[in-house]
Amino acid sequence: MYPSAAPGTFALPVMDVDCTRNVLGLVLVNSGDYAHGGGFGSPSPETLAFLKALPERIGAKSMVFQHMPLPEYYQVLRPVAANAAFAMQGYREHADTYYVLDEDRTKPAGIWGRASPARMSRTSLRRCARGISVWRRAMTIATDS
Repeated sequence: MYPSAAPGTFALPVMDVDCTRNVLGLVLVNSGDYAHGGGFGSPSPETLAFLKALPERIGAKSMVFQHMPLPEYYQVLRPVAANAAFAMQGYREHADTYYVLDEDRTKPAGIWGRASPARMSRTSLRRCARGISVWRRAMTIATDS
């Protein structure tokens, strides 16, 4: 594990099957405190420096997860009725609106298209929800330590 100076931010290297080299990095970023205007603040300078140094340290590409969605996520969503299939409630300033993936703003073969709830089975959706729950618990443990 590669810890950051910023609490709750760290990287986990994923090695090849022979444990000889890193093939991927999984990075969890804690954006820190709340912003003055609402929502979460920006990652700290320490976090940004950590992210900048990671490619050389890990020696592989990384996937970065932030505990709160970036505002840009809303650019690939479209508002729907609260009772629409797969509707998810927005957060903070978007809390009064429900959304689904806007298929016109994603590529069918792209990662957003593949992750479309409309294309996922109920079993896959349940597994995804369980994974998010486990990840949230892991983040809570990481930020508490």
